[in-house]
Amino acid sequence: SVTANLAAALADRGLKVGVLDADVWGFSIPRMLGVNGRLGGKLDGERKVMTPIEREIGDGVVRIVSMGFLVEDEETALMWRGLMLNRGVQHFLQDVEWGDDLDYLLVDMPPGTGDVQMGVAKLVPRAEVIVVTTPAVAAQKVAIRAVSMARKSFLRVAGV
Repeated sequence: SVTANLAAALADRGLKVGVLDADVWGFSIPRMLGVNGRLGGKLDGERKVMTPIEREIGDGVVRIVSMGFLVEDEETALMWRGLMLNRGVQHFLQDVEWGDDLDYLLVDMPPGTGDVQMGVAKLVPRAEVIVVTTPAVAAQKVAIRAVSMARKSFLRVAGV
């Protein structure tokens, strides 16, 4: 995953990087970064706050939140869509103790222009987008739609 490699490269340079694995159906960030476990949590008043799982890389650290830390195993199918999906992503963005010292927050999303992408665009309105694609014509068409959606959501496209 480009997200996992980018997070590792930034951390290796001494930065503190958060990674939100918002690909709830195909979560792979924990495996790619070599971490496993369960998310910790605590109550902050009436609000439950999750603690990301950390992995030191080089002089920095990667803090990871993924559905992979909440399900029993990677074979567990998640039957989320629409409102439930958006609430899950919102919970990961707003109820995670990323830390005040985070240099970057990378959000790994599923392919396409669905509920996850629209939810993140609404929740993080000043985000910058890197669209990942392959040379296949079908993938390029999906990338074009992703760029169009980002622009219509007033997000800056930082690269393709």
